Amino acid sequence: MYGAGGPGGVYEGNLVATGTLVMLFLVSLGLVLATIVIPLRHAISDVGRKLVAGGTIYFVLIGIGFMMVEIGLLQRMSVFLGHPIYSLSVLLFSLIMATGLGSLLSEKIRLDTRTKFASWAVLVAGYIMALPLWFEDVLLAFGDANLYVRAALCVATIAPAGLLMGFGFPTGMRLITAIDRRPTPWFWGINGVAGVLASIVAVASSIAFGIGTTLIVGATCYLLLVPASFALIGRKRTIEI
Repeated sequence: MYGAGGPGGVYEGNLVATGTLVMLFLVSLGLVLATIVIPLRHAISDVGRKLVAGGTIYFVLIGIGFMMVEIGLLQRMSVFLGHPIYSLSVLLFSLIMATGLGSLLSEKIRLDTRTKFASWAVLVAGYIMALPLWFEDVLLAFGDANLYVRAALCVATIAPAGLLMGFGFPTGMRLITAIDRRPTPWFWGINGVAGVLASIVAVASSIAFGIGTTLIVGATCYLLLVPASFALIGRKRTIEI
């Protein structure tokens, strides 16, 4: 018989954590279906299957990708900074600020061609995929630094990712509204649904496969935006009656 800190305790703790995540996922799924998906179905009636399919895949991918990256970095920075409160304050502030700046820049730097969009998607995915290759060594090297230095390092690591990811949502909305404004409430909602559910999946992914895997899944979502965007870029506006 093992104690609380032995293999039995760890195993039982993992079972409890897994069961909690499964229940949380199911409850969240039921709530988002009842409050978002079902009420917004009318927004995608009579707008064309290609637009609905392409747009839904696009906004699901950026919802999943963003949350995978956010949760993965949040978990890793919690260990590095020494307390979850520090990680929440530093990471969320940096990520939200950088993402907002990226959204603002997307007004100036338009991803309105397939070449531009693909270049952006490869850049953001490449940066996120590269994180597990180098930032572990950097974090270990600065593990004994004071809190301010470690917080600054977190900001320097997170800000480029947030800046690049900030282009995703407003670019998608501009592509949708250039074709047909009517289904935009659906895409707002489906992005929120994906983000809520992906936050739970990201925690489970990090527990089961590691934080590096969670980040790679997030990066892959951004790469998959390239084929998803082909249904949106270059299409002509639908005449609204």
